[in-house]
This record gives sequence, structure tokens and C-alpha cells, in this order.
Amino acid sequence: MSKMEKFMKKYSTKKEGNMLRIIALHSFGEVGKGDKGGLIEKNSNLSHSGNAWVFGEASVSGDAKVFGDAKVFGDASVSGGFIQ
Repeated sequence: MSKMEKFMKKYSTKKEGNMLRIIALHSFGEVGKGDKGGLIEKNSNLSHSGNAWVFGEASVSGDAKVFGDAKVFGDASVSGGFIQ
């Protein structure tokens, strides 16, 4: 991973069961560097741009996407599928 790619990413992940716990790589919005966030099923569930974040024990799975300035928190569970 190049320095530019690493700078562009806002979080890393750590496997936790069948989900991934997000960890902030730098501070942005209400999130501090090193803060542990909620759970995502796959990297495409949470955008690396904007201030979007999944907090606490909230989770995002399926084809659901969190982006822009969206916040998922509490015990929320967001999932979705593609409907054509």
C-alpha cells in the first residue's frame, strides 16, 4: 500500500466473528484517531470519504452503504440488498 493510499483510507478493520470491527486511522468529524467503531460485514459497507461512521455496537451488512455525513449508532443494525 502506497503512502497516498494509506492516507486516503480513514479506517482499518479487525475480524470479529463474521464481521469486521472498524478502527479510525486518523481524526475526522466526531471520530478520533484510534477510536474503535461498530461492525461492518465488508469494506464496501462504509465509505472512506466524508465523515460517515458506524459507532459502538451498531452494524452494517449486506449491500447497505454508509456514506457522506451519515452516522449509525446505538444498537442499530442496517442491512440491505440490491433491488432492481
